[in-house]
Amino acid sequence: MSTFFQPVPLAARSCLSEVLYWVAFQRLPIDDPPDPDDAGQIGVAGADLGEMYQYIWPDETERAGLPLDPRCSFLSAGNVYIPVKLYDEILSQDHIAPALRKQRSFERDAIRNLEREYSQWRPLYERVVEYPRSKIFVALTEGRLAAFGRRLPAEIRVPSSQVSASRRDALREISFSEIPPSFWSLKGIDFESNCASNSQETYWDIYLITEEVLKVFPGSRERAEGIARIGIGLVADDTAPRLSIRDGRRGRPSFPWDGFHLEVTDLIVRNEMPDKKEAAIAYFQNWFEERHRFRPSRAAVGEKLKPYFDKFVKEKGQKR
Repeated sequence: MSTFFQPVPLAARSCLSEVLYWVAFQRLPIDDPPDPDDAGQIGVAGADLGEMYQYIWPDETERAGLPLDPRCSFLSAGNVYIPVKLYDEILSQDHIAPALRKQRSFERDAIRNLEREYSQWRPLYERVVEYPRSKIFVALTEGRLAAFGRRLPAEIRVPSSQVSASRRDALREISFSEIPPSFWSLKGIDFESNCASNSQETYWDIYLITEEVLKVFPGSRERAEGIARIGIGLVADDTAPRLSIRDGRRGRPSFPWDGFHLEVTDLIVRNEMPDKKEAAIAYFQNWFEERHRFRPSRAAVGEKLKPYFDKFVKEKGQKR
């Protein structure tokens, strides 16, 4: 069967992890039209939650000579990563029925297994991205790439889950400014959290202009036989070298949803999650609108909230 390819719009802006994935794995930063699964905004993923959700696709690990990313099969199967500490807090409660306690223990063990496998895989990944990171760093320090970010107050080094919600809102009010080439320190760049710091300053919510990134790093090209133009797209016949298809996944990391997962976890840990699912949906629709100027559909938010309510809210006797 023939494979068809359509043009896709590139993102006007790319965050640090998108630039890294392009240079290291040739993953294009794709711009998606607004839809329930992607707010299409530059943002920061919260703490280790963001890191766990930014997995590397199978064709990318294969091309890089890496074993399969353990996060890939876990998250692409629709599982939700929830920190072990939250499971521990739930299991410490006396009212949980034995069958439910057994199920939660099983889920906690699965998370622990994921974290163990990831801790073994991560050093291999670090080896692969070490050189691409250094190439990006050199381009930034030489001024060949311009970057922009929110310069944080001196008392805040890197935003984290420990920063209060009101404080995070205030940080998002800081205007973007161009980051001078002299600022950069390779050890101070956190690609996953989209932050960078040196001994005196910290920038957050960093982005680069995608067009400039592709000029500086045009990518390696391979010619493929059996490719023909049809309309504005391309078609590859059965005999052509197989080109990877990523099960419809888009190239742009879904940063606002990462922040959503962190916010949900924070609310559950603090026992501040609304009792009713409809109220929680309304809360997070407003949360997205205030922080990302985007209001996802009720169905999209409800789908993301469902595993949390099924596992942690319903078992407390709260109504969905």
